[in-house]
Amino acid sequence: MTSSPTRPDCRHFDDSGKENIANFARRSFKDSENLGRRPFNPTLAVEGSEIGREGREVLLNILLNSCIQCKQVEKAIEIVEFLLRDTTNNFFHVDEVSFNTLIKGCAQAQMVHRAKQLFEKMRKLGLTPTYVTFNSLIDVFVRCNQMDEAWRYFSLMRSSGLKPDNFTVSTLVKGIKPSARQLSAGLRLGAKSSPLP
Repeated sequence: MTSSPTRPDCRHFDDSGKENIANFARRSFKDSENLGRRPFNPTLAVEGSEIGREGREVLLNILLNSCIQCKQVEKAIEIVEFLLRDTTNNFFHVDEVSFNTLIKGCAQAQMVHRAKQLFEKMRKLGLTPTYVTFNSLIDVFVRCNQMDEAWRYFSLMRSSGLKPDNFTVSTLVKGIKPSARQLSAGLRLGAKSSPLP
């Protein structure tokens, strides 16, 4: 069995950092091919131009996820913003998965404002939010105790034609915290009830 590649150091995203992350992605592709999860020829990643569009999307999303795992969410966002500004970029295609990865990273880092910005940018680009998009947005609001916003995005999810799944419900339940008065009333009610046989 192949060991998983060492995560790259994303703190300094200069040319050597880019190469470090690219090498990590190449090793990841090689490992996934060896494990039979996703066939991919890592030599094409090295040559670059021969990778098909799907391979380039996967490569970009692995690069973004590598930054997220290194707790470098802003660096991942910078990469996407750069690619969206670069009119000469014909190699990498920013897609729904790219935005979902960034929004999920924002949830983990409790970056509410950035998550909302990314969601609006995604919609402005004509990309369709998915279950992962809405669940990650709801998660960031729950983590930051902004339940009104969580419920607003829950409603937006439903109006988009997506039905809440188990993740949606469990995330919302985590955010429902009883007030001190409700807790006290519940304890009094429990004390007054008859013991179970």
